[in-house]
Amino acid sequence: TTGRAVYKGLNVFRGRLRGDPMGSWDGTVPPLEIRTYKYDALFVNERLFVARELSQLPTIAPVPDNVVFNNTVNLIQLRQRFALNGWVLSRPVMFAAATCLRSTIIEDLGCHWYPKNLGLLPMPAEITEALAEEVSRATETVVEKDDNLADRWRHVELLLAGATSQSVSQLIAGGSPLVEGLVLPAHEFDDTLPDEIEITDTGLSGDKGAFEMLIPNADLRAVLWYMVDRKRLADGADVPVAFVGNCQIPTNIGPAATAIREAYQSSAATEFEAARAAIDQVAARALGISDEELAYICERFESDPFLSQIRPMWAHRGLHVQGYSDHSGGDRFAN
Repeated sequence: TTGRAVYKGLNVFRGRLRGDPMGSWDGTVPPLEIRTYKYDALFVNERLFVARELSQLPTIAPVPDNVVFNNTVNLIQLRQRFALNGWVLSRPVMFAAATCLRSTIIEDLGCHWYPKNLGLLPMPAEITEALAEEVSRATETVVEKDDNLADRWRHVELLLAGATSQSVSQLIAGGSPLVEGLVLPAHEFDDTLPDEIEITDTGLSGDKGAFEMLIPNADLRAVLWYMVDRKRLADGADVPVAFVGNCQIPTNIGPAATAIREAYQSSAATEFEAARAAIDQVAARALGISDEELAYICERFESDPFLSQIRPMWAHRGLHVQGYSDHSGGDRFAN
C-alpha cells in the first residue's frame, strides 16, 4: 500500500502512462527478476523511457518519478536528453520498425518487441542540442494535437454511450421515422464495405458508385458515417456489411449528430496531420532521408495492404479499442 506505483505494459501510451497502478512497491520485497531493478540506483528519469513488450509498433513513454513496472515492458535509458517517445512516432522510424524489426508476430499485426529489436531502431548519427530541442518541440506538438483530436471523439462517445439506443435493424423492424427511406446496400452480410467510403447529401457511397446506401435522415447519416469511419480507424481491418445493421443509434440522435458534424468540420484533424508531417520532416533530415524517399514512405503507409493497417497508439484512435489496465475498481477504460 506504500512505495512507488507499479504499472504494466498496458498502461504505456505514446505521451504518458494511463490508468491506475496495480499496486505499490516499497523496495522491501525483492522482485522475482532482478535483471532490471538491480540497476535501479543508476536510472535518471530525465533520460529514462518505458516501452511495451507487446504492440504493433514500438510504443514508448517517458518514465515519471517514483514509478516501477512489472515484466511486460522494457526500460531504455539514453546517454543524453532526447524525446525517444516522439522520435518513434515519425514515419521513417515506424517504416523501419514495421518492415525490418518486427519479430514473433502475434495475431497478424501484434508483435513482441525484444530489447535487441528496440536497440536497432534508427537513430541519428549525432544528437546535437539543437536536434534534441527540435525533436522535443515536435513531440510536444504532435501529442497535444492528438489529444485535441481525441477530445472531440470522446465528447461524441459520451453522448452516444449516455443515451438509450436501438440497432438499425431494430429501427427498421419497428418502423421508426429515422429510417424512413433508408436503403441498405445490395451486398451479402458477410461482404465487406469498400476501403473508401464518402458521405454524400443522400447517404454513403463507395467503389465509384458501385456501393450506395441511401440515408435520407441527415442525423442518421452523420451517426452511421461516424460509426463506420471509427470502426475502420480503430480496428484497422475490413468492416463487414452486417456492421451497419448492428450499429446502435441513440434515441435522442440530434446532439450526437451535431457533435459529429462539428468534429469533422473542425481544424483538429488538419492540425494533427500537420504536426505529424513536421515530426516526419525532423526525423527524415536527421537520418539523411530525401524528400522523395519520405514521400515514398508516407505513401506506403497509405497504400500497402500490410502497412496501411499498422498504427501507433494514437489517443484519437479511441481508448475503448486500446484497452489499458485500470485497477481503481471503476471503468477499466475510463480516461
